[in-house]
Amino acid sequence: MDLNDNCFSNSTDGQKSLRVHLINPPINEPWRTKGDYIEDREVFIQLQKQAIEAHVRSVEAHEILKKTYRNQTISLAIITLTLVATIVATTTGVIEFVISQK
Repeated sequence: MDLNDNCFSNSTDGQKSLRVHLINPPINEPWRTKGDYIEDREVFIQLQKQAIEAHVRSVEAHEILKKTYRNQTISLAIITLTLVATIVATTTGVIEFVISQK
């Protein structure tokens, strides 16, 4: 095999150094075993399940809040109509009373 000059780099002392490119770089934690990775995966799956359950609970809570808001809006409308009807009836009664006194 013929190595060209592109495979070498010049060092500060004038000697040539062979350039090496790692195809599979070393792993970050070489002391970990396959069991460690499996355990991490199981922990991740458990955390993922908890996150999904929390999301489902938050969606359910949101639906409850939407129903509560709708019910409060309906109640406010009914109370407002009752108030307006009461004011109209009171005003009508006062006007009739004043007219009957004349």
